[in-house]
Amino acid sequence: MEAGGGPLRRWFARAAAAAAGRDASHIPWVPGGRLLEVGSGRGAVLAEYRQLGWEVVGVEPAARGVELARLTGLDVRLGKLGEQSFPIACFDAVVLNHVLEHVSDPRSLLAEVHRVLKPGGWILVRLPNAESWEARVYREDWWSWELPRHLIHFSPPTLHMVLAAAGFRIVRMRTELRPANLGLNARWAAHRRWGRRIDPRLFTAVLLPLGAAASWRGRGGDLAALAQRMPDCAKALDG
Repeated sequence: MEAGGGPLRRWFARAAAAAAGRDASHIPWVPGGRLLEVGSGRGAVLAEYRQLGWEVVGVEPAARGVELARLTGLDVRLGKLGEQSFPIACFDAVVLNHVLEHVSDPRSLLAEVHRVLKPGGWILVRLPNAESWEARVYREDWWSWELPRHLIHFSPPTLHMVLAAAGFRIVRMRTELRPANLGLNARWAAHRRWGRRIDPRLFTAVLLPLGAAASWRGRGGDLAALAQRMPDCAKALDG
């Protein structure tokens, strides 16, 4: 559920999630827990978890993002996750917020997440839903394809498959509404198909009810999956 936008957009996003009980973005609280965000950017999401009481660490490949995050007092490391040499089983939760679609080898990244997570630790993954109504309606003009920045896209079955193969047990998987993308889809499609510029805010307002209904039916523009790290023996048996 998108945090930004006006009150009306936030209300629709919350209503869509609440109506279907689709809050897969809630990580259960771990007293004294350590949380890692991979691809933490400027640290906005990381700061929210810090306010909730987590001990937080971020990893970010963009130097400017690391610089801005550190200005707020956050512990954010420069580089990729595999370059950090974190100890085994040192985190209680890991967040991948719109990260997995940017990497060429999701399995290697998830293997490293599995290594740094404690047994029973939580992983939260959010990314675009390739089986959303937006993807089906706009087809090649769907905004969230974002080629070439996005390298791999996932549907609910493929995300479930890759997480299970990496040793994670899915607890909840739901689709979510990102209000801003409703207008961006329309603007991008109008530009591509007819060479016209439109105000995305109007289309965001008009399409909100449809987007909320799609999210309620499991066809929202984003996927959110909450999973737990299985013990290594269970992973071996499963594989």
